[in-house]
Amino acid sequence: VGGGVLGAGALVLAFAVFAFQPLVFEISTSVQPEGLMLAAYAASVYFFLRWLKKDSAGNFICAVAFTALVILAKAPAAHLGLLFGVLLLQKFGLAVVKQKMVWLFGALSLLPAILWYAHAKSLWLTYGNSLGVSNETHLVGADFFTNPYFIKGILGAEIFAVWLGFGVAVGAFAVWQGFREKLTFICLVWLAAACAFYLIAARTTADNWAVYYHVFSVLPAALLFGSGA
Repeated sequence: VGGGVLGAGALVLAFAVFAFQPLVFEISTSVQPEGLMLAAYAASVYFFLRWLKKDSAGNFICAVAFTALVILAKAPAAHLGLLFGVLLLQKFGLAVVKQKMVWLFGALSLLPAILWYAHAKSLWLTYGNSLGVSNETHLVGADFFTNPYFIKGILGAEIFAVWLGFGVAVGAFAVWQGFREKLTFICLVWLAAACAFYLIAARTTADNWAVYYHVFSVLPAALLFGSGA
């Protein structure tokens, strides 16, 4: 994702931050779908950006395949649609609604997940198997605006689990120094898309036990860290 924008040293540092990030370690050794999800998550963004840059059949197929896979592996990863939507608007403007390949991309990316989760619902109805965000009520409610627990939990996870505290200053410097660069824009929109999910599912994503859900932020954070450092 950072290729062609970051220098070699910054790319190596960004990769090192990602490779040794504690959340990545945690999900890579857990019996959960997050490991597969994160691999497909990175590949989805990578090939989507390649498709935007060069409209080839190979890039399109890979972007569709990995986007479909990441949503199958973990439904909350569908927040990537917000990132993709902003990037498509940036490229095509309002004429994006006339782009047949964009509609095809959306349909092919979502269809496998729609079919699977429709089937998975029958498992819930028959056996009580939960395939949602968690076994609790997770969607945010009106109390989000009166109870500071939610925003404190989300910010705490982002600052200390994703940015490891000191990384916030490095990321802020990257944004200040390179706010006009394409990579900075992509990373900020990417983080905003992930945060939209955290806010919608705040009853889960604000809890200490669910900090691993914030692994979505690690990739754009690593790129900003490499840029800032």
